[in-house]
Amino acid sequence: WLSKDEIALSDDRPTTTLLERYVLAVFYYSTDGPNWSRQDFNFLTALSVCDWNNNIPPERESFLGIYCYETASVRRIGLYDIGLSGRIPWELGLLVDLQGLNFGGNALTGSIPTELGKLTALDFVQFGTNLLTGTIPTEFGQLTLLTTFLMDYNALEGTLPPELTLLRDLTDLSMLNNSLSGSLPSSLGQMTALTLLNLAANSFTGTLPSELGKISTLQTLHFYVNQLSGTIPTQLGQCTDLKGLSVDGNGLTGTLPTELGQLSMLES
Repeated sequence: WLSKDEIALSDDRPTTTLLERYVLAVFYYSTDGPNWSRQDFNFLTALSVCDWNNNIPPERESFLGIYCYETASVRRIGLYDIGLSGRIPWELGLLVDLQGLNFGGNALTGSIPTELGKLTALDFVQFGTNLLTGTIPTEFGQLTLLTTFLMDYNALEGTLPPELTLLRDLTDLSMLNNSLSGSLPSSLGQMTALTLLNLAANSFTGTLPSELGKISTLQTLHFYVNQLSGTIPTQLGQCTDLKGLSVDGNGLTGTLPTELGQLSMLES
């Protein structure tokens, strides 16, 4: 495709233009692009990659495709629920200006490329509801601008990397329904911007860290259906913004802390 692409072959095209078209072509064929359920966003056409979208602003739910905003380089890729299959190519790590990736609701397989940890401008990652395996790359701890990290409904294994707790701007962390195991790091309590923490339906063991009580911004906290033991930390009573708390389906013991009565915002 690239050898016949008019923009790639033009003498005055910048090197970055060629690189982006190459990377996105690799992504298209790596994820079975000819069989995507949607083909109405100009992918692999003679247009600029900034026009490879359905012309719907990315702040609206129905947007699809590649977005550059008012710049000349790729900023966001939104290709959710369109039948992506195959593997996420490591070459995406070459799009150094990327700020958002949304591949949710597809059938992607294989592991998450560690090279994505080089995309230090990323603030949004949504790979939920796929067939991804392997571990969560520790390199994601370098993505210090990340605010949303959603990996629900995959088959990810291994532990929750302590490196993720270095992401102090993260507000939404959800890995519901995977095969994660091991103990929960006490350094979770240092993620003081979190509003959503959902690690339910995994195989975590050990106790609930008392340090969770330091996250005063928490609104949703789900650890149901794991293999946790010990007591419910009294410190959770300090999370006064909590609206949803669920720890059922574990092996918790002891009494119900009276401190939970301080959660005046609690709805469930």
